[in-house]
Amino acid sequence: MKKIIALILLAFNAYSIDLIIHDPCEKGKYELISFHMLEPMQMSDLTFNLFDDHGIPYISAYNGIRSIQNTPYGEDAIFIQDMQNMKSYGWCYAVDGVQPNVTIDKFTVIPDTHKLIEWVFGMAEMRDGKWISYCTPVSEINDLDQGICAL
Repeated sequence: MKKIIALILLAFNAYSIDLIIHDPCEKGKYELISFHMLEPMQMSDLTFNLFDDHGIPYISAYNGIRSIQNTPYGEDAIFIQDMQNMKSYGWCYAVDGVQPNVTIDKFTVIPDTHKLIEWVFGMAEMRDGKWISYCTPVSEINDLDQGICAL
């Protein structure tokens, strides 16, 4: 009986958070993971643990995600016309609709504050030496570079 009461009390102190992985190439399609948290956790640890627990294939770096569900990364995700004009594709994250200006190893998810984590495969573009976009969702781009959505 004590265990049941302890579990009930624990459940009331846990906060519900959703993590959404937007499909890289199909607008409106996504994978949803709902989970409960008790205490703050580094975004990188949280993400890697959830992906492992749910069998989601990914390639990580200590400060980011290189690939989720076999998306291209590295040289396969950078298209250089010249040193002033290029496109780069990769994964970005947002928390409650805001993209933090820090990498995932520097961001702490706070369970009683944060409710939604989103991962989006996006494109950053440089034209005439200036970055004109950052993390534009690939699913919203009509003119993609070859191989980006050949998953």
